[in-house]
Amino acid sequence: MGKDMRYLIDSNILIYFITASASDDVLINIKKILISSFFISIITKIEVLGWNKHTQESYRMTNDLLKYGTIIPVDEAVAAHTIRLRRKTNIKLPDAVIAATAINLSATLVTRNCKDFNSITGIEIINPFNSQ
Repeated sequence: MGKDMRYLIDSNILIYFITASASDDVLINIKKILISSFFISIITKIEVLGWNKHTQESYRMTNDLLKYGTIIPVDEAVAAHTIRLRRKTNIKLPDAVIAATAINLSATLVTRNCKDFNSITGIEIINPFNSQ
């Protein structure tokens, strides 16, 4: 987890972090990534805040956590890249937006759902559940 790396955090990683529903080692890996570089797609913000299993406390904590990150909107470049990805692969729209955002940002995508992005070329992925 290099100092100059950019990381785009997927929704599932934030949910594992907020709910502390991973091993201590994984949570430490996630925390290191969040401290070094914390970007999310607007889609991730919507997915995480719209998650229907939030308690009032976890919703508040999530809202507070997102204030420390940089939220990347869907601009024309991300939209165009998303369209290209959707035309070439069978990827779901939210995942295509997240992938396009990571690629356009030159960021490494941090996710546990690596299989969702298998069909995408030009994207680097880290799964903190597999990291050392």
